[in-house]
Amino acid sequence: MSDRQFKDCDGDTWTEFEPGMLRFTERADGTRPPTGCIASIEDVSAEHGPLTETRPDLDPARLERTLRAYVAELDYDVHKGLQCGHGDGVDRYPEEVENFLRFWEAAA
Repeated sequence: MSDRQFKDCDGDTWTEFEPGMLRFTERADGTRPPTGCIASIEDVSAEHGPLTETRPDLDPARLERTLRAYVAELDYDVHKGLQCGHGDGVDRYPEEVENFLRFWEAAA
C-alpha cells in the first residue's frame, strides 16, 4: 500500500491507495470527508487544481530557512525583494517554497 499523500488547491488531503488512484482522506478544516470519495490522480487534479505531494523528507519550514539563506547569499537584492515585497512589504518566501515543492514534484 502506498503512503503518498497529496494536497489539492483547497488544502484537502488525498491518499494514494494504489498506483494512480486517490482516496479523499481529510478536509482542510480537519474533518473527515464522506466515505467512498475515490478518483484517479488525473481526475482529482482536473477537478481540484494542481496537487502537491506532501513530503515528510522536505519539511517546509526547513526548506524556507534554506531558501532564504541561499537567495541572500546568491543575490541580496532579490532576497530583500522576496522578504519585504517591493511596494507592499509582504513576505513572498512562503509562496516561493510552495513553488519549489511543485517544481520538485514535476522533476520526478
